[in-house]
Amino acid sequence: MSYIVYLLTFFYLIVHSHSELPSIRVDPNTQNFIDEYGRVRIFHGVNVVYKVPPFLPDLTNFDPQNSLTNDDLNNLHQWGFNVIRFYTAWMGVNPTSDKEVNQDYILQLSTAVKMMEDKGIYALLDCHQD
Repeated sequence: MSYIVYLLTFFYLIVHSHSELPSIRVDPNTQNFIDEYGRVRIFHGVNVVYKVPPFLPDLTNFDPQNSLTNDDLNNLHQWGFNVIRFYTAWMGVNPTSDKEVNQDYILQLSTAVKMMEDKGIYALLDCHQD
């Protein structure tokens, strides 16, 4: 159980350790996303999901189906997208049955989140296993 708490805390820190985007909260009464000024925020986004190893898109070389480069993010931002639901594969984080954490995967995940943030795009990390 403490292992799961450790990982969840780590994911939280990845997202909040260098966040320069305005804070967003959910209003429990209206279920709306609210920004730091009390305004309702509407998100327009895409899914980035890779369910096969290495469980991440290529962050440096463009590919029409398998990349998430700075050029990709610039295009998404110009087209009005402001959030990406980013699949976080449990098999990427913990590829073996023991408690070993794949630090390379975590580093690449953190890099991807920072790239999104730099373009003004929020990252919604979706950690689950099918």
